[in-house]
Amino acid sequence: MSIYWIRSAPYEDIPRDAVRGGTDIDGSKIYVGRAFYEGDQVACKFIPRHQMYRVSYVGKEHNVTNFDYLTGEGFCWAFSRNGAVPLNAVTTGLSRNGESLYIGRCLHENSLQVGKVQQSRNGLLIPFGFEELLFREYEVLINPYVDSIL
Repeated sequence: MSIYWIRSAPYEDIPRDAVRGGTDIDGSKIYVGRAFYEGDQVACKFIPRHQMYRVSYVGKEHNVTNFDYLTGEGFCWAFSRNGAVPLNAVTTGLSRNGESLYIGRCLHENSLQVGKVQQSRNGLLIPFGFEELLFREYEVLINPYVDSIL
């Protein structure tokens, strides 16, 4: 299974094998990405219908203009809670403090939102409604073929 992070920017075509992570409140598709923000390499949600590229950071939802799409096939989602992640969880990279950050998702307001799992925060943090929201129960993106992906 080949897995790649592909650099993107606003208004570019979506890679055909971009990983879909969820659905927004209006039914729009949400794709999984990662972006650098304030020294952290965090999960990014991309909503093509609205040309929105969003990350959560220090309590708020932030726009980004450059990000990487996660591409590949065969990913699965595994239930978890309280900051726990399976050994084969997909990482987005590291925080500026050296902590591994992971891709997660959860149900919120009739949508399936993508965000970052941060073990030191004991949960999933999603960008939503101009805020960073914390959830204790969530799903983690995993690759069943390897132990961990950077």
